[in-house]
Amino acid sequence: MGSHETLETLPDGELAAFLDRLGAAWLDWDASVAPPTPEGTVELALRRDGEEAIVRVHRGDVDERPVEEAAALARERALSFVVLACTGEPTEDARDAARENGVELYDGDELVSLARESGVRLPGDVGDLTAFLEERVGGYPPGLADRAAEVVRVVDDLADFDRQAGYGDASATLDLSLGGRRVARIRFGATSVLVYAADGDDLETVATLAAHRERQPSVAELGVVEAVEEAIERAVGEQ
Repeated sequence: MGSHETLETLPDGELAAFLDRLGAAWLDWDASVAPPTPEGTVELALRRDGEEAIVRVHRGDVDERPVEEAAALARERALSFVVLACTGEPTEDARDAARENGVELYDGDELVSLARESGVRLPGDVGDLTAFLEERVGGYPPGLADRAAEVVRVVDDLADFDRQAGYGDASATLDLSLGGRRVARIRFGATSVLVYAADGDDLETVATLAAHRERQPSVAELGVVEAVEEAIERAVGEQ
């Protein structure tokens, strides 16, 4: 899943939290995010020395109507500038309207690029693996927690992976990718940890750790290194 697709699937509260962090992209402005609308639109207010500006993020694709509404708001409130972004793609009419009305328009990929250029953490990005592991395995019994953390670190050290986290109601996943191709997935359940190696779009279970075991298998016994190394070779060969 690409980063802009990750934005599209975020719950409203997490999208608002992302936009709140994105306020750092506008230096010297005080930023405050409003609660999401029922449609999932999120708005960031920027203020500085009596000036005001607005950053508005819509879900999915947008046509010219939201652009024209943003431009009208800018004129009505004498805003210094207005930014309109969407998690999908603007239509050509939307881009034309943005140029005609002086609205800064970002599609999903451009919004992600802006965040990265500004040093803003993207939803799902796992930069600090230690913090991620502390959160994920902290509630496991010691034997499972220690082995799970060891397995993740050993696998992560096999290549310079891009890491993406996903969260469900009772589980979390860590996807490891190279050049946009997923190589491995680790799934953290309530009482177990599963390691998968990718073969194209398919995932094959290569190791299972479970809380009920008195002794957790070693990394060598699990065979995860060999399985993930083969997945790396496949991913590199497909690029």
